[in-house]
Amino acid sequence: MEKSIGDIKRIARFQLSGTGLNCVIITFAFYVILSTFFELGYPGKIIILLILSPLLLGTAIYSVYMVRTEKLADGEKTGILDIPMISPFGILYSTKIVRTNKTSLKPILFGFKYYFKAHAMLLAIILRTALWSLLLIIPGIIKLISSSMCFYIMADKPDISISEALQLSDKMMEGYKKKFVLLNLSFVGWVAFSLITCLLGTVITIP
Repeated sequence: MEKSIGDIKRIARFQLSGTGLNCVIITFAFYVILSTFFELGYPGKIIILLILSPLLLGTAIYSVYMVRTEKLADGEKTGILDIPMISPFGILYSTKIVRTNKTSLKPILFGFKYYFKAHAMLLAIILRTALWSLLLIIPGIIKLISSSMCFYIMADKPDISISEALQLSDKMMEGYKKKFVLLNLSFVGWVAFSLITCLLGTVITIP
């Protein structure tokens, strides 16, 4: 049975319980890093371009890390290696590490292990979106939504090629584009809260 948007959000809150502070720290650090470099002018903007893609991949890796640490009825967590996955990050996801350091921020840094590939992925998404936008803005938006799973796919299987990740993302989003848009629109209230608090609320809204 397909889950409703409400069900998805409830599951997300359940999986974040006990690690919400860590997510807030990650979001705050991400915001501080980008805003600090942005204030440095042109050199800072260049630095942002150099680190943005691996940070996005690292965030995706952390998201996969959180989801694969699925909570059981008794409140414990399964080791991620108990769930089939293909990833060179296996040692990070081992049962021992998950249960003893379940709030570790290390996954964020793993994006830099695939530094150039992360840049290539983001560039491919931007170029594909731009080319489809030449037709009309709507096709470009649709393609951007279709590409939304790419970094999560790479986080789960880093050896996948850029073209394969794009194709798999397209396939995963078939029939779910409308629901994806509605899911994002359901956070309008949280976005308003973030704006009212001068963006400080983003440390809660984004996680």
